[in-house]
Amino acid sequence: MLQLLALLHTQQGRSEDALTAYDILAAEGEIGADLHQARGDRLQGLGRFEAAVEAYDAALAREPARVEALNNRAAALEATGQLDAALQGFDAVLSIRPDHTQALYNRGGVLTALGRSTEALESYDRVLVLQPDFAPAHNNRALALAALGRFEEAVVGYDAALSLADDASTSSNRSAALRALRRLDEALDSARHALALRPDFPDALNAEGLALAAMNRFEAALASYDRALVLKPDHRDALNNAGVTLAALRRFDEAGVRHEAALALDPSFAEAEYNLGLLGLRLGDPAGWARHEARWRRAGQPGPTYPDAQLWLGADDIAGSTLLLHAEQGLGDTIQFARYASHVRARGAKVVLQVQPALERLVRGLDEADVVVAAVGEPLPPVDRHIPLMSLPLVFGVEGGAPYLQADPAAAALWRERLLADRLRVGLAWAGNPAHGNDANRSIALSVLAPLLARAATFVSLQRDVPPTDVPTLAETGIRPFPASISDFADTAALIDALDLVITVDTSVAHLAAALGRPTWVLLPRFPDWRWGEASDETPWYPTMRLFRQSDFGQWGDVVEVLGAALDLVIASRAA
Repeated sequence: MLQLLALLHTQQGRSEDALTAYDILAAEGEIGADLHQARGDRLQGLGRFEAAVEAYDAALAREPARVEALNNRAAALEATGQLDAALQGFDAVLSIRPDHTQALYNRGGVLTALGRSTEALESYDRVLVLQPDFAPAHNNRALALAALGRFEEAVVGYDAALSLADDASTSSNRSAALRALRRLDEALDSARHALALRPDFPDALNAEGLALAAMNRFEAALASYDRALVLKPDHRDALNNAGVTLAALRRFDEAGVRHEAALALDPSFAEAEYNLGLLGLRLGDPAGWARHEARWRRAGQPGPTYPDAQLWLGADDIAGSTLLLHAEQGLGDTIQFARYASHVRARGAKVVLQVQPALERLVRGLDEADVVVAAVGEPLPPVDRHIPLMSLPLVFGVEGGAPYLQADPAAAALWRERLLADRLRVGLAWAGNPAHGNDANRSIALSVLAPLLARAATFVSLQRDVPPTDVPTLAETGIRPFPASISDFADTAALIDALDLVITVDTSVAHLAAALGRPTWVLLPRFPDWRWGEASDETPWYPTMRLFRQSDFGQWGDVVEVLGAALDLVIASRAA
């Protein structure tokens, strides 16, 4: 009779009453595997996941191959954050029933959470073979694709899910993929479609804010984040994103408060700690370098692993050891921080410098690097310790000495002969890597620089890859094109060394020219990269560099006007 009552309570959704009946039956020893499982299901529905696991264990002790108990137990383990154990549980289900759709689907979610997105993708593919109209599987498969950086495919996946079920969460996720593709109007529309379906959906408000911020509509973005936080005050991502937006608005104290609040909610939240680090570095606070180490714990950024070498961050003596300094981000970052090889050598260590292939020949000129290897394709010599290049300022502080790179003298001399000596020789670089997250702000159209070109100077393109939209403009100007004979940064260094001045946006050319000690003028967007600080036209990193800053987002006209006046002075002084 009590068993029937327990089942009746279960069927009518009275979970607490059902649990009371199950507990009485368990105490009397009258509960079998099916009722232990039912008890686990009720506990799980109430969010009591650890107790649910115990109930499923009791069911499985009686029937070890009970598939639904295995699956539900794994789901409870996943809910408690025991991801490896949950994965083993779902695999156990699939070893008995390879076509168990829910276990395959759940397994994909665990693999995604573990950062194993390729395997997650395979799991969702198997789900969709079995059940092609399973909309959540299409959504989660798209999430895995996005985690792999395959955003075009992710959008297709989200569209497939939405064709089956017009879901706010899927539309919000789709917005993120579109934003990564810089299809910003569509990203905003997708976030707002999610809000049309669910006006009180904090994640969609967060997605709306991110799309608006990517458009430099920062006040509107902040309003979206704040609406999300009214609905969900513990929305850590909205807090963190609001901090980034406040920093872009130069409300730095408020930005720090938001990042700190996000960290208070989740002390392991690497993104907020990393952003706090960047905020500190932007404002010249050396303590920012310690928080900058959180970059390795950010989603999709696994830390460097060298099994035979211990990470060194300055705490112990390295005299007599071999230390690997390795590139980690862009080419400009590698050029900027390669200077620290001399500091490591001064500590008595042998230096192995690992860089991107395009830089290998250039940095072989660093006397302080005992061995230089490419980051791809070359084996490393034995090393005792390793340190990422961008962790070196944590140990040694800001280092502003330059030049520290040298061009090949003979190659540079040949370029001087080829360029007109009676005119100022100016190198131009106006566009960076289009894959860079902030490229839309830091790169400019060549036509914007047109007012400079009437000056009595020889202009040379340092733009290896000319954006297609700039090709007609380049053909109409008197700019000498980037030489086809240049194959790597050592060749580019020789050309730059023959120039009197380099004018560039914030890209690797800026670092290369300044590291060679050449006069370098850098055009910076309104909210520049952290390394350029906030106000000065100088930088402690490079003594020959001058910074020209935007006064408003997207507006380069006033920058070019100021730069043109400065160029006139240089030309006049040369003629005097």
